[in-house]
Amino acid sequence: MQRMGDAIVAEWAAQARQHGDMKGSISTYVKAITIQKVTEDTVVVELPGRKSRGKRALRARMLEFGLGPSGVGSEGPFDVRRWLLTRQSPTARGEIKQGAAGPYRNVPFKLTSSAIKQLGGQSALDKARGLAPTRVRGGSWSGPSLARGYTEIVNNPNTRIPHKTDRLHGVRRMVGKSGGTSRFITFRRASWAGEPWMHRGVRARYIAKRVTERLPQIWKRVA
Repeated sequence: MQRMGDAIVAEWAAQARQHGDMKGSISTYVKAITIQKVTEDTVVVELPGRKSRGKRALRARMLEFGLGPSGVGSEGPFDVRRWLLTRQSPTARGEIKQGAAGPYRNVPFKLTSSAIKQLGGQSALDKARGLAPTRVRGGSWSGPSLARGYTEIVNNPNTRIPHKTDRLHGVRRMVGKSGGTSRFITFRRASWAGEPWMHRGVRARYIAKRVTERLPQIWKRVA
């Protein structure tokens, strides 16, 4: 049964690697495949494994079962604000606050030096590196930030609606208590008063179904 479990894990991982559109997440998915139980006549292989928690477990479930309007297990485009503006989201960043128009969340987006250069060129990167460093004080960020205009305003690829501003607008240079390499961050506000935050959804792969269909062949190899 241990050999059978190892063979199932190997087959499952091999099937997953055949999906070219999972390249960025394949490592997370494969690491979540775990032998949960082995007895004299039983082996249980699960995804995500019980040691896989938080974002890793959620991402594995999303890839296997899809993510859509009804959450994991559904497919299709959906408005991310449904999770951002409630306590349901285990991965949402930033605190939910109450304003005149209802709940809102200032969502942080971190950027690397290479991303800033790719978006706005060397001039944008030089300007960002020259900003006075800021850090969180009392739950909010203060200090200088990049103005508009270092890159073009583009359309949301899901809604085709132009974004409110360009991606580098509001970028700040972060610094830790001990200094160190510059990191960059900007914020965008999600609220019911604003435009939808549409996501195209995650397609379900159902890789476990294909592995299940191959169990007789796997058993012949190890029995």
